[in-house]
Amino acid sequence: MVTNKRVLRRDDMRLPTLHRLDDLRQGLVQTLGFSSNEAVQLTHFLQHELVPATIRFMKAQSPASTASKDRATVKSAVNSLRKARLYLDSCGLPVRMTIEPSLGSLGEMFSAMWLRENIPGGDYLPRSVSREGEGRGRLRTGTRGAHVDIEQDSFENRFHFLRSRGFYVIVKALAKMEKEMEFGVRRSVQRRGRKSNTYRDYFIQELISFWKYRLRKPTPQTIGSDLGTFCHRVFESVGWPTGGLDAAIQKQLSSRN
Repeated sequence: MVTNKRVLRRDDMRLPTLHRLDDLRQGLVQTLGFSSNEAVQLTHFLQHELVPATIRFMKAQSPASTASKDRATVKSAVNSLRKARLYLDSCGLPVRMTIEPSLGSLGEMFSAMWLRENIPGGDYLPRSVSREGEGRGRLRTGTRGAHVDIEQDSFENRFHFLRSRGFYVIVKALAKMEKEMEFGVRRSVQRRGRKSNTYRDYFIQELISFWKYRLRKPTPQTIGSDLGTFCHRVFESVGWPTGGLDAAIQKQLSSRN
């Protein structure tokens, strides 16, 4: 695999173009132990989500003055999320018991996996199998070879769960949105007038999120892990140089802590 060590700068960036996808899939399977399903999942993510979104982002980049106003608008929205979270969290039991029976339909908005991992009391919801099993979102039953879809099979459970714990679920969801949007605003700020490579930072952050939340792999605190190799291989597959990439990845990992 040929690695271009030229440092990627914002002024000379080109649109990402996918090529050598077979080499990428094969390399991830051989080097990082990806399953064939994980390799296909990544290809689909790059082709239909990340690369198109990055191209739209690069073509529609706002002027600095507009971007500053947009950040202020987003900060205001984040403050509104925080206020809504605090207001809902302060509501007493009588109000919750009156309103929560109407929240059952919100169950379709929250996956069983998210509820299990973020909400106490969600232990009764179905579990997913390991990555060595039949893939994320599937559950093996007692019958050999039979499977059920976790999200479809748990809809009734989630419906009743929201009817009894709806306020708590909404508060946790608002807290999650607040945290991630605050992080996004901080990431978009250009410090000390330095022209940051926002395109590359955006691409790296999306790769880290894919690694952590979709592949459900451990996310390290420092570079030098499988995550770094993963990012390097993806950058090469879209035709972007990898010079300075380790430092950029480390910056994104540090900013999340």
